[in-house]
This record gives sequence, C-alpha cells and structure tokens, in this order.
Amino acid sequence: MLEAETHLDGRNFEAAAKTLQRLQAQSGRHIAALRPELRAQQGCANWPEVLRLVRLLEKRDGVAPQLAQEIRLKAHQENVRHLRGDPGQLLEYLRQLPARENSPRLAIPLAEALIEHGAHDQAQRLIEGQLSVQWDPAWISLYGQLRGHDLIARIARAEAWLLEHPRDPRLLHALGRLCLSQGLWGKAQGYLEASLAEQREARLELARLLEQTERSGEALPHYRAAAEQPA
Repeated sequence: MLEAETHLDGRNFEAAAKTLQRLQAQSGRHIAALRPELRAQQGCANWPEVLRLVRLLEKRDGVAPQLAQEIRLKAHQENVRHLRGDPGQLLEYLRQLPARENSPRLAIPLAEALIEHGAHDQAQRLIEGQLSVQWDPAWISLYGQLRGHDLIARIARAEAWLLEHPRDPRLLHALGRLCLSQGLWGKAQGYLEASLAEQREARLELARLLEQTERSGEALPHYRAAAEQPA
C-alpha cells in the first residue's frame, strides 16, 4: 500500500495500478486497496475499469454517493467520446447503460453523436425519452436537428409540445428548422419569425430589469440587440 501511494503521489498511475493488482492477487480485494486503485485507473484513463471499481465501492459503501455519481458520469462521457466514431458501438453502449446511470449530461453527447452519424431514429427516441422526464431547452435544440424520413411525425410531435410551451423560443426555432427541412416554407418562416420575436421580448425584459437595478450600462447592449430583431 505504501508503494502504491508513493506511485500515486508521483502521478505514476500505471505503476500504482500494477502494484495494487499484485497486492489484491495476494490478499484479495479490500476497500482500503480499491480506493487507491480507483485513483490509479482514473489517472490511466482506463474508464471501463473505473466504472467497475466505482460500482464495487458503491456496493460496499466505500464511496460517497454523490462522488460515485460524478465518477461514473466522467467515465461514461469518456467512453462515449472514445466510441463517437462508431454509431453501432454507441448504440450498443446505450442499450447496456443502466437506467440509473443515465443523465442529461451524458445523454446529450450521446444524442449529438447519433445525429452526427445519421442515426436519427435512435436519437429521436433518446431525446423524446428525456423530454418525457424533464423539459429541457437543450433537448429541443437537438430535436430541431433531426432529419430523415419521419419529419412530418416529428413536426406533429413538436407542435403538440407547443400547446404546452407556446412561447418557448427554442421550440419555435426547432419547429422552423424541421419545417425548413421538409420544404414547408411558409410554416418554417412563421415559426422562425415567432422565435425571433420571443427572443426580442426576453431581451427587452432583461434590459428593463437591469435598468431598474441601476445597471443602465449593462442594459444598453440588450436594448440595441432587441432593436435589431424584428418586432
């Protein structure tokens, strides 16, 4: 253990990992050795092993739940980044991902990668699943990037959301982009103009707030930006 800690202090993570694995081969896995091994594997960027270790520590109450959550998220994010060039492996990773370990901070880069590789149906299911749990403008922006053969159904779904969120500028913008891709020029123009109008109103409200709190200098750029947008 002393040898492993010395390697960790010197940021020689690979040597620390080998030392701890040798120790565990002799005396079995103990929490006292699992914690430094987790640090060593993080330093080695061995993210599959990081996931295995943090799950094991969590089962044994060897790591605080919030810290475990952050470590798992980082490991998943790095795995997704590594697999970003292979949509087949990305989809397989998504299928095997435990539901409790999923989160918007992980699912957003997953959806972005799927869209990038043309896996729009799979990205749609991921986005709609997240939106059914929590309304998030970031997901709406991604929804507007979907392409493929099912655009009419996606437009209909987004228009249903608009009944509940009639003044959401990102939803209006997403609808404009979807209609544009489908060649619905009139609807696309209407939604894009409405999106700009909502953003203009938001800028004006922010400018008024800044002015009321005696920050006129900060308010002026927002008044100018609002003036440049259509009324």
